[in-house]
Amino acid sequence: MSNETNNNPKFSRDLSGKFLFMRHGQTIYNNTPDLSRRVNPELSDSHLTEEGEKQAKLNQNIINNLNLERVYVSPYYRALQTVSLAIENYPNLKDITVMVHPYLSEILCGSHDFLVDIKKTKKDFNMNSKVKIDWSYFDEYVKKSKYDENFIYFENMNLIDEKDKNEEYLILKKLYDSGDMKKFKEELGKFLVEKKKILLRFESYKHANDRFEKFKEYLRNEFKDTISDKDKKVLCVTHSSLMSIVTCSTPFLTDIANEKVDNLYKMQNGEINTLYI
Repeated sequence: MSNETNNNPKFSRDLSGKFLFMRHGQTIYNNTPDLSRRVNPELSDSHLTEEGEKQAKLNQNIINNLNLERVYVSPYYRALQTVSLAIENYPNLKDITVMVHPYLSEILCGSHDFLVDIKKTKKDFNMNSKVKIDWSYFDEYVKKSKYDENFIYFENMNLIDEKDKNEEYLILKKLYDSGDMKKFKEELGKFLVEKKKILLRFESYKHANDRFEKFKEYLRNEFKDTISDKDKKVLCVTHSSLMSIVTCSTPFLTDIANEKVDNLYKMQNGEINTLYI
C-alpha cells in the first residue's frame, strides 16, 4: 500500500477538520511477521505491545490541547487500550465519555479481527474505569442482531456463504458458552485455515465502505448542530484497513472476495488524521 495521499479530498493528514480518526497503537499481531498470524486464533483481538502503548501515550500532547466534544472507539481490545491511554490525562476527562461503536470495527480479514471474549473486555473497559467507556449504543445494536455480542463480527462476513457462516457461529457459540476455550480456539483456527484457502478476507471492501457510510450518517445526525464548528473535535479510534478503504478515491461497486486496490493510504500506528464527513 502506498503512503501517498495524492491530495485526496476525503481526508487530510492534519487536525484541521472536526472529525479526527486515530489508528490504534502497535499490536502483538502487527509485530508478528510470520504470515501464519492470519490464521492464528491465539492472536484474536490482539492487544497492544509496549511500543503500541508508547504510541498511544505520545498522542496525549496533541489530544490534551483539543476541545473534545465526543470520542468514539471500535469494540476491539487494541482500540480500547489505545483510547484509554491516549486520553487518560485529558484536562476535562471527567466530562468525556467514550462510546463504543460497532461500525468502527476493522475489515474482517484475519484472526486478529475475531473477538474472543468481549464480555471480559467490557469488564476491563467500563464506566468505572479512569476513562469512562460507554457500551450502551453497542448493547442496543447487539439486541437487534442475530449474533451474540462476542460474535458480532459475523455480521460483517458477507463473503462467507450464509449457511456456512451460521453453522460455524452456532458451533463456536456452543464451545464458548461451555467454557472450553481450548476447543473453541481449535475450531476457530480450523475455520480460519479452511476459508483462507479460498478467500483473501472475510468481508468485502464494498461492505466495509457501506457500513462506514452508515457511521458517517450517524455522525452527521449526532452533530448536526455543531458540524461546522471545527474547534469542537470528535475523535474516533479505529483501524488502518478500514481507513484505507473509506479514504480511497476508487468506488467499490461489487462484493468481490479477492479484490485488490492500488495506492491505498495506510495509516501508521497511532497516527491521527482528519476525515471529511
